[in-house]
Amino acid sequence: MAITTDPSSLPRTADNIRIQAPSKFQMEDATGTTIKSPKTVADTEIDLLTPANATALVLSPVGADLRLSITDAGTAAAPYRVFKDGTTTAVPVSNVAAVYLLRDAAISVTLHFHYEMIG
Repeated sequence: MAITTDPSSLPRTADNIRIQAPSKFQMEDATGTTIKSPKTVADTEIDLLTPANATALVLSPVGADLRLSITDAGTAAAPYRVFKDGTTTAVPVSNVAAVYLLRDAAISVTLHFHYEMIG
């Protein structure tokens, strides 16, 4: 099915059905004390609260690998997924209230991130 773009609204399929697609990005989370990109991840866990209307968190760790979890356990023993240094990855977050980040080694990680947003 071919996709056409209606400049005044969301993209549409050839059958004129709207497709919800990210239309902007945001380089900070939704905490009361906003965490902005880039952010250094050092000794303690970093909690990023997902903004309303976010569809994905795009992250790129620099300097070392980074661990990400959707479970707030605060330790490396939690169920974390490892993202390799120098890679860029999009993580779906539309139904996730927050993500929790830890460095994967004994050195600090600089995290470059943004949320892809709809609406």
